[in-house]
Amino acid sequence: MNRFQPVTLDEVMEAYRFLVEKGRAKVRVPAGYRGMAGMDDPSVVSLLPVGRDGMTTVQVERSPEAKLRFCAEVVRLFNEDDRVSGLPKFRLKRFSIQERKEKRGDQEKIRRTVLLCLRDQVAMRVLLNRIKQTDLVEGNWNDMYGQVAAIHADLRGRHAMPVIIKTDISEFHPSVDRSLLIELLKTRTGDRFDERTLACLAYAIAGHPSVEEVPGLPLGLSVSVILAEFYAQQMDLPGLIPGVSVYRYADDIVLIAAPGTDPAMILQRLDDRFAAFRLRRNTAKTKVILDGVFDYLGVDFNGTTVSIHETRVRRWSTSVWAEVGKDIESHRVVAALVQDKQAPDRQLLIRNAFKEYKRGSRSSYWKFVQRVRALNPPDAMVEVA
Repeated sequence: MNRFQPVTLDEVMEAYRFLVEKGRAKVRVPAGYRGMAGMDDPSVVSLLPVGRDGMTTVQVERSPEAKLRFCAEVVRLFNEDDRVSGLPKFRLKRFSIQERKEKRGDQEKIRRTVLLCLRDQVAMRVLLNRIKQTDLVEGNWNDMYGQVAAIHADLRGRHAMPVIIKTDISEFHPSVDRSLLIELLKTRTGDRFDERTLACLAYAIAGHPSVEEVPGLPLGLSVSVILAEFYAQQMDLPGLIPGVSVYRYADDIVLIAAPGTDPAMILQRLDDRFAAFRLRRNTAKTKVILDGVFDYLGVDFNGTTVSIHETRVRRWSTSVWAEVGKDIESHRVVAALVQDKQAPDRQLLIRNAFKEYKRGSRSSYWKFVQRVRALNPPDAMVEVA
């Protein structure tokens, strides 16, 4: 294995800055208050979730010395060894667990998310940055449009209506076998990890006492998503059955086979591969499609035509209009409180809000819609607003 490269103060500072900027991006301050109320200032308002120890960015940012001490503590967390065992002293504090209900159609699901303290959020971000440098996962694994485009091209290239199976992995993150994951990291990553980094990672996902309260890969650990993707890639689903195309985005899977292929055979092979990795197929969400009509990642497929239903786009548009209303109201309040302050033209505010959503940090869905629409031939009927 590679020799451990000690974690530097610059690494920690960069991880902290990223988390603060990410928190700032999530807090969309109404236009009238921007720059005047300190609502996006980490020294005034905590921009990150507050963990069990209650420490926030406000305490870190109270002075340059306080910020330096905080970051130096994270450096020490990675670089110091226990004098007796010789192992890294890397230890996380106990985290809180949040439960929230998610409703999908007629089903209600309780999702458990861990909430790390601020120090440990930064530490896990440092680990994630190091993982990303190793090219642990292959390809554009989080490219949702790429998956849609690949399936569309596959369907257009076939001369007869194929057998299509849509399914997903049941309780994917909670079902990941932590011991098997660590073993795969040791045996299948070559010299991309050093022993010390692997020890820190193994402790975070399997040795930390709080993980016993959340099975599998805890949602809320910044490394969980990329490690879950690595785990799924080790199953080599594209090579499952010769002649059967397999498309996977996270835990959502679509299989496309030639007409006449036995779906039961495909599903049995899929179940066997899942079982080898301690996973199960979600039988309730498994569908065999013979007419080419199905939905995947929010896109409706109908033969060789793809569309995004107008209700989905309308939902997006409604969220933008809600922000427009906040912008208009914030300018009205500021104009009433600040002498000689006038609210901008209403139409200008509307245009700016939509411009922010189309081109700014919240534009990904809008761009996704446009790219999906462009996949269709010019004469296709597409339900996209």
